[in-house]
Amino acid sequence: MNPNFLNKWVSATMPLVLFFLLFGYWNPHDILVMLIWASPITYVYGICSSYALDWVSNRYRLKNKVLIAFLYSLTGALFFIPLFQFVIRMQEMGAYLGFMAIGAGIALSFYLCTLFFRNVKVNRYLAVLGPLFLIIMMQIFVFRWEFDKVDGWREHQTDNYYEASFDYFHGEHVIPIIADKGEQITFKIKWNYWQDGSTGHYVEGPSGKPVGMEELGDNTFKLIAPEDGTYKIVLTAKRVSYGQFVVHWSKD
Repeated sequence: MNPNFLNKWVSATMPLVLFFLLFGYWNPHDILVMLIWASPITYVYGICSSYALDWVSNRYRLKNKVLIAFLYSLTGALFFIPLFQFVIRMQEMGAYLGFMAIGAGIALSFYLCTLFFRNVKVNRYLAVLGPLFLIIMMQIFVFRWEFDKVDGWREHQTDNYYEASFDYFHGEHVIPIIADKGEQITFKIKWNYWQDGSTGHYVEGPSGKPVGMEELGDNTFKLIAPEDGTYKIVLTAKRVSYGQFVVHWSKD
C-alpha cells in the first residue's frame, strides 16, 4: 500500500478511535450513531481533502505547520455549511457552530496524526487494528447498551397518574393497578420521543396472562376486570431515545 495513503488512512482512523475512547463509555448509543455518519465523512472527505491540501501546500510552497493546521480546521468546519443548508436544511446557528467546531476539531486531529504516524511498519498494523478495534468496541457497547435498558430515568407518580422521562429506554416498564372483579379500568397513554424507535403496551392480569382491552380512541383504552387482583399496564419500548410517556387511569 502506498505509504502516503497509508498515513492518511491511519490519520482518519485514529481520531475516531480517540473520540470513542473518550466519550463512548458515557453515552455509547449516541456515540455509535455519531460514528456511523462520521466514519464515511472522515475516510472519504477527510482523505480527499488531505490530498487537496497537499496539492495546495506543494503548489504554493506552504511550510508553516500552523497555517496548514488552520487550513485543515477550516476545511473540516466548512463541510457542514452545505450539509446543513442543502441536505439537512437546518437553520439553527447553534447547530451550525457546534458541528463546525466538531468538524474543525476532527480535521485538526487528522492533520496532527499525519505528522505523528510516520512509521510505515506501525501504520500497516494500525490501518487494520484501528478499524477492527472500532468495529469490536461498537459491538460490545451496543450489546451492553441493550441490556442496560434504561438511562437517565426520571419519574413522577400519583394515585392515578404516572409520568417518566428518559434518555434511553429499551425493554418494559410495569404500572400496577389494583381492581376488583367487574370494575372498569380506563387508561390513556401518551408517548413522546425524539429519535427512531418503537413503543407499545399491553395489560397483564393477576394470573400473568394478557387481558383483552377495547380502544376508545385518542390513545385511550378500557377493560373490565375479570377477577380481583393486580392488573399491570406494561409499556414496551425498543431502542427509544430522549423521550417520555404519561399514563392516566381511572376505575369505575
